[in-house]
Amino acid sequence: MPTQLGGSGDASSEAAAAVSLGVRLQVRGDDEGAHKAFVEALESGHPDHAPEAATHLGALLRARGDLAGAQAAYQGAVDSGHRDHAPRAAVELGIVLDEQDHGAQAHVAFDFAASSHHPDHAPKAALQLGRLLERSGELAAAQQAYQLAIDSGHPYQAPPAAIQLGQLMQREGDSEGARLAYQRAIDSGHPDHGPAAEVLLAQLLGDSNQSGAGQGAESPTEAVPT
Repeated sequence: MPTQLGGSGDASSEAAAAVSLGVRLQVRGDDEGAHKAFVEALESGHPDHAPEAATHLGALLRARGDLAGAQAAYQGAVDSGHRDHAPRAAVELGIVLDEQDHGAQAHVAFDFAASSHHPDHAPKAALQLGRLLERSGELAAAQQAYQLAIDSGHPYQAPPAAIQLGQLMQREGDSEGARLAYQRAIDSGHPDHGPAAEVLLAQLLGDSNQSGAGQGAESPTEAVPT
């Protein structure tokens, strides 16, 4: 039986209090106490606080190296269908699965979150999905995923997605596409990704100029009369 926190007897308030307690205990380093509090909130079955607790529990178990437990907790939050906690948990589940080389399962989790249209978790999932697809050689699908993250305009997920897309397109020989992607990252004003994109764009333009000059000019041997 879960530990009772006491209080008014309001199930919603008690579940919320259990989640809050779990977070505080985890910050203090009391993982066992946090685990117990999150489980109590999870077992409450509350439509909002149980999925929230499952997400926190997944993170706690993952930090402790219990990946199977973390996956089960995250999956529980995903299965709840909660508008906020389900996509958040799906992203974290996808990351855990991807780190264990379970690419197909990670793809499903990222795709679920990316399709949720959540303003924060969908862009993050799209970025993660793009990276997964790129590593697996599905470059067209990776471009689409990166573009989805870029088009979201998310201040933290769109800029790195633009850089990833730019580098992918540059490797594929699409200099104009790469230029546009880098420019999106620059225009975002992100303090890290903006300057990084400026460097990449400068390198891209420099390489393009050198290539053009090399094609249009005579070689030194040809230019000197024999």
